[in-house]
Amino acid sequence: MDRGSWKCMAARFRWPSSPAETEAAAPVSSVARAKSA
Repeated sequence: MDRGSWKCMAARFRWPSSPAETEAAAPVSSVARAKSA
């Protein structure tokens, strides 16, 4: 996995401040992780 894309994903994970936003983002990033893995 690319380190740059991991950084981008980590930043995207931390960005939402509310738990609901984080929950909404989690499935998307797990799909992205599966695609880039």
